[in-house]
Amino acid sequence: MTDWNRVERLRAKGYDWEAIAEDPKVEFRTEVSAGTPGRALKALYLERKSKRRQSGRSGDRSAQDPEEDAAHPRWPARLLPLGIVLLLIGVIWTLIALAEPIVRTLLPVVPYTVGVIVAGAVFLGAGFVIGGSLRDIASLRKVVAVGVVLGLVISGSVALIALEAGIPVLSPNIRSEPGSWSAAPNAQWTDSNHPVVFFLGSIACPYCSATSWALAGALKAFGTLSNAPYGTSNPSDTFPSTPEIRLDASSFSSNYLSWDSKEGSNPSAISEPALSAKENAYVQAYDQAGNIPFVVVDGIYFHVGTLVDPSQLTTAPGQQSGSGTPLNPQVVAQDIASGQGSVYAAVHAAQIQFEAYFAKACQLSNITPPQSVSSDSEVQAFLGQIS
Repeated sequence: MTDWNRVERLRAKGYDWEAIAEDPKVEFRTEVSAGTPGRALKALYLERKSKRRQSGRSGDRSAQDPEEDAAHPRWPARLLPLGIVLLLIGVIWTLIALAEPIVRTLLPVVPYTVGVIVAGAVFLGAGFVIGGSLRDIASLRKVVAVGVVLGLVISGSVALIALEAGIPVLSPNIRSEPGSWSAAPNAQWTDSNHPVVFFLGSIACPYCSATSWALAGALKAFGTLSNAPYGTSNPSDTFPSTPEIRLDASSFSSNYLSWDSKEGSNPSAISEPALSAKENAYVQAYDQAGNIPFVVVDGIYFHVGTLVDPSQLTTAPGQQSGSGTPLNPQVVAQDIASGQGSVYAAVHAAQIQFEAYFAKACQLSNITPPQSVSSDSEVQAFLGQIS
């Protein structure tokens, strides 16, 4: 019995009728009087095709040959190539997006990629359940090629859109810097020729709250920080009611730096503020776990996590998490201003780091830091260790 499925596949590959008729897997048999095998096979094929068209016009599906149905599977079997294409698009997108932050900045890996892969799996599974098989696909190679090409085209298009939108290409080559900081060989992130200091946090986060004292102190050494009142972190979280300087609505005036603060303003729960595509690019590249506080200086230097231990801002510093009584924000400010004590020591050490990295960013932009920073021996000593 002639394998019409194979006939269709060989025709799709461009084989001529003689080659198809001679293929042993086609199993075509003809009488000598019928002429050449290829001509006989073609005649029979066209005759069957004509019968199918007539059956289609009359609506009499029962008149069709079961073998003809096998050669031309029902439409649900066409779900197979669609499923393969979607799966390949999803897999290729995932691989490229995980490797290149700029690609996943506009369309994150989750949920979009997961949705495409699930849809592909559903279509593929439905095709098999209905009774399809990979043999029903006229040219499996073409289907695979389409999926691969579409995956690459979509990923490349998103990358081009991201570049056009000004989203930076960020390097995955990370090096360690002093003070548990990191750096990457990126282009500088500036605003009006001033290095940008980007801060991501939440006023409910005790680690952000503790770090805010050092960050605010360093900013004040380079300019004027406004709209930054005192507050406390979430009273129900670890290190409850940690005193803080709220930076969620702060503004900053400086001849040296540009301030970009994104801090969740819900005091009762850690919240994620809306980020621009450019800000999100740095988060996707260097803080994929979403840990806060997250600080980026000049697009090159960054730090994930607290620089001040929240337990140092309690009446019993150094004890177990949450065991101490949090200090009043005014008391913390007084202790810092006094220039002595454990609170001052904890905050001051972190502030020196911030000032040193701010000064390094200024140097890269050919900006001379403020005199108070340039003459500070502690800042200069730390600055000398930054590459």
